[in-house]
Amino acid sequence: MNQKKVLVITLMLIAFAATSSALAQNSSSAKKDAPKSATADDASQPHTDDFIELLRKDVRSQKKQIIAENMDLSDAEAEKFWPVYDLNSQLCS
Repeated sequence: MNQKKVLVITLMLIAFAATSSALAQNSSSAKKDAPKSATADDASQPHTDDFIELLRKDVRSQKKQIIAENMDLSDAEAEKFWPVYDLNSQLCS
C-alpha cells in the first residue's frame, strides 16, 4: 500500500515538473515575440548558442579526463583505445 502511495506521489511530481517546464518554455517564447528595448544588458550577455557550445566542449573534455583517470591503461593499450574512443565520440555527436 505504501509503495502505491509513493508511486502516485512520484508520478504527480514528475507531471508537475513537466507541466512547469512546459509553461516556462511557453512564457519565454512569448517574451521573445515581444518587442525588445535596447539596453546595456542585452549587449553584455553572451550569445546563447556560443555559451552552450562552450559548455559542451567543457563537458566533453572533462568526460575524457574522467575516463582516463579511471581506466588503468598501459601505454600500448592507450595508443589503441583513444583513437577508437575519439572516432566513436565524433560519430555519436
